[in-house]
Amino acid sequence: MTTYHPISCDRHSRYELLVMHGTRHQWHYQDAQGLENITHGVAIDLITHHKEEFILIQKDDHSTVTIRLDRITRYQ
Repeated sequence: MTTYHPISCDRHSRYELLVMHGTRHQWHYQDAQGLENITHGVAIDLITHHKEEFILIQKDDHSTVTIRLDRITRYQ
């Protein structure tokens, strides 16, 4: 497990807006091993667990993936 690095308030606000708007995006992020991953889906919630922040993505197949916010490299 890597150390969580808090994100900026501005970046967090952008993720909150994505949850509110419910639009589909392509999410690029690093997994726990540092490997780049891509998934497609809609941000449905922001979660805090053990002082770390996560975004819950509902993928196109209706399964979900939870991504730690500091591991998101980009979305489009």
